[in-house]
Amino acid sequence: FNINRRERKNMNLPRRFVYLTALTTLGCHAQEELPGMVKMCLFYPTESGHARSDPILKQDGPSAHVHTFYGPQNFHPDTSYEQLRDTKPEFSSSPIVENQSLYWHPSIYRVTEENGESVYSRANNLESSPYYRWNMETLPETVAFPPGFRMIAYSDDAGADAGGETGGNMLVECCDFLKNGGEDCSITGGNPMVFPTTTCESMGIAFAMPTCWDESKGIGTDDPFGHVAYTTDGAVGGPCPSGFNKRIPQVQLFVRIKNYQGGVYQLADGNDKFHVDFMNGWQEGKLAEIMQGCESRGEEGYNPPCGCNQFLTENTDYAKPLCDEEVRQHMIDEATDVVNVLPRASNSNVGMVPKTWEDDEDPPFVCVESDATMFIKKFEVKLKKKKTKFIPKVVMFVRDDLNTSFKGVEVTIYYEYEKGNGDVKGKEISRITNAEGKVVINLGKIPKGKTVEIELESITKEGDYVYDGTKNEANDNGCPVFSSECSVVTCDENSCEY
Repeated sequence: FNINRRERKNMNLPRRFVYLTALTTLGCHAQEELPGMVKMCLFYPTESGHARSDPILKQDGPSAHVHTFYGPQNFHPDTSYEQLRDTKPEFSSSPIVENQSLYWHPSIYRVTEENGESVYSRANNLESSPYYRWNMETLPETVAFPPGFRMIAYSDDAGADAGGETGGNMLVECCDFLKNGGEDCSITGGNPMVFPTTTCESMGIAFAMPTCWDESKGIGTDDPFGHVAYTTDGAVGGPCPSGFNKRIPQVQLFVRIKNYQGGVYQLADGNDKFHVDFMNGWQEGKLAEIMQGCESRGEEGYNPPCGCNQFLTENTDYAKPLCDEEVRQHMIDEATDVVNVLPRASNSNVGMVPKTWEDDEDPPFVCVESDATMFIKKFEVKLKKKKTKFIPKVVMFVRDDLNTSFKGVEVTIYYEYEKGNGDVKGKEISRITNAEGKVVINLGKIPKGKTVEIELESITKEGDYVYDGTKNEANDNGCPVFSSECSVVTCDENSCEY
């Protein structure tokens, strides 16, 4: 089945993020909701880093397993609400200046075998989308997260098996993108969590946290579990259990692994239950202002269109993931990227690196990203046949090491062929990549029985960008297209070689 990509411009953010909304197939359906639902979508371009850290459960040492964080780069175990709230935008992967909340989940590892030994490779360069949902017309009243609020939810918590997009508050999907802008997805529930074994262009995990709050139990400082609960029917605006006198916005964290490789994956804790931690970092009063001022669009259901961006300030200087060497120097000194044994409290005696910066100081992170490296992620020459001629169409996608699409890249190619009278004709053509990093270059009509040779002249973009042809998509012999070893693509009317 197909699911259209929606809302990619609701926040005026790059199109490289894919936002899924209502799922109404698979024999299941999105939770029915009362009128008045509001949905706010925050699209994070990347994670902020990875570490065996848990600022909610373990402030004085490493946590039980490795987590992946989104938001401020300051995910040291000894991190406070005030430090999150006061994070400067350039030290956070948050796309919104006013929201420096920290979200995290167990890191995801791909498991392979080498020389009879297991190898665990951490999934990096993830995208995430915290979706906020609330309904101000339901009782008990819905309030913004108070300062210092935090919570942890598991996919097997009481009530987590109802509501959401598929009849439960968690889903796992594996999607390929279609030429018409839609998606072809296979979707399963998430309890127990089963990773897809097949490859796909985007593997997503979505998990929605509880919306009922027992105010008398505090903000989660001593118990980050028992002060919140799911509604009795799973709906965001459904009845709260007895004793839960307030309602809070639902936080649904949607995490995506691009170019999912399939095979065997597992969570860092070895569990088949997913969990998400949330530590409030909103500027005081801002979320309440949004909730009071952002009106419902009047659409029923779990997935109304994204809104409220008029209240938000885009972070145009968001941080890339914190380098692993910085994590080891300033937080937990252990490898977590590619390991033979997953780091856990049960098998490691590594301690926490004491925090060296004060609440009013910027973190001492100086890991400098090198100039962005561009290369050709996908390459294809499509051949259209006419009666006596054929027309080659070059299609390529330009990416960087984070698999980020590059808009505005000038791609120049030169092609040469022999005309029917024996003369050789050459021509240079330049085109600019679109928002998806895609460029299409149509060549002229080539006589059948002749060949055309295609060479890449240049790939350029303003700013600190460099092109590395050794990273281009490789042919069947492992030679990168347009690299020095395979610099020419030769086509006739039937096929191409490079």
